[in-house]
Amino acid sequence: VKSERCVAVQPAIADETCNMLHGAPVFETLCGVKLELSRNGRTALRTAGVADGVAFVKLQTLVGAHPRFEFVVEEKGGPMSTMALGVVGSLPSEAMSRFDRARLLPHSIVIGYDLPKIYVNGQEAGKVNHKVWRPVKDIKVGDRIALEIVLATQTLVVTQNGEEKARFCAATSGIDFSQQFWGVVDIAGNVKKVSLIDGNDPEGSLAGVQPAQAAVPGLKRPSSEAGSDPQPPMKAIRSAGSSDGPAPEFDDVHGSKISLSPGKTCATRRDGAFDGCTFVRNPGTRRWGVEVTVESMDAKGRSTIGVGLCASVPQGKFDKARDIPESIVLGYDLPKVYRNGKEVGKIPPTSFRPLKDVAAGDRLALVVGFGEQLRMVLVHNGVPKFTIDIPDPPFPPDA
Repeated sequence: VKSERCVAVQPAIADETCNMLHGAPVFETLCGVKLELSRNGRTALRTAGVADGVAFVKLQTLVGAHPRFEFVVEEKGGPMSTMALGVVGSLPSEAMSRFDRARLLPHSIVIGYDLPKIYVNGQEAGKVNHKVWRPVKDIKVGDRIALEIVLATQTLVVTQNGEEKARFCAATSGIDFSQQFWGVVDIAGNVKKVSLIDGNDPEGSLAGVQPAQAAVPGLKRPSSEAGSDPQPPMKAIRSAGSSDGPAPEFDDVHGSKISLSPGKTCATRRDGAFDGCTFVRNPGTRRWGVEVTVESMDAKGRSTIGVGLCASVPQGKFDKARDIPESIVLGYDLPKVYRNGKEVGKIPPTSFRPLKDVAAGDRLALVVGFGEQLRMVLVHNGVPKFTIDIPDPPFPPDA
């Protein structure tokens, strides 16, 4: 990583100072009666039988992202039954011996087993197409299994090695995703041992995986070309709401080639490749985030998006956001960090290169926190891509 003028660019993210992202994930000490935890709670082993292997992992909501957890299968063996995973709205207050299977838990959504089904609060709510995903046959040692919750639609998405396998809309499940909830893994049947993957570990995110199918709603990325060929430049974006409220509006001040929708939640660049700056106002908090969905792409040109912060809505014409005074902007191609119009750091394109990595339907979020210094986190489809730490930012936290 090359950085200048004390700007730190990190492809892997940890944010304990601002408490914006959770650190290394661990299983709760409350677990199935046949589970043995090790590696400070990162690894869970079922020591006997085929059941009583339920484990929980606490999830945290990051504004502009999607709560998720991921684990690697360490050991297999046993009968022709298998694992499941999901979420619970609360940890059980009764003895775990009563819940030898995760699907029996109250306030739960569980996906898996064989043949794979979806269970809500202990009742079967749907079936998973076993031609797409049959975990008893498809999961191998070394495979990475993840569950992501898309808060805007309350949708659970299961992936294996980065490829979507199942999804379920949980809007009527009764779980309040605006409150604390937990991930759950039922280490059952032929899956005996799993280890949680650190979200701060580049090997532990989907950043390096070429998805064969969309992992979030609306993703339109050809599986054979993902991450290889540049995507056309972005032409329209839409601000996205979260569990905290509706989608924010774009400011009336914007680039000369921008048109706003009647509700001011969709911004479209009419022509050209520049003059597309748009602004969303800070709600006045020290920690906040904004997320947009890429609505359409322009087939012409070889440039791409930039996102960042500025002290005030500028007066005058700026064809690119990076040229705005009192600003910090990151992106473009090759991606860099700009402060007040000058380059101050480079973003490793192996971590994130928006020209190649972003497609129509993708969601981009910028999460901001003011602690001892300014921390900015860029999130793509719920996966944090990189962090930048900036001492002495050009504007105060309450600007």
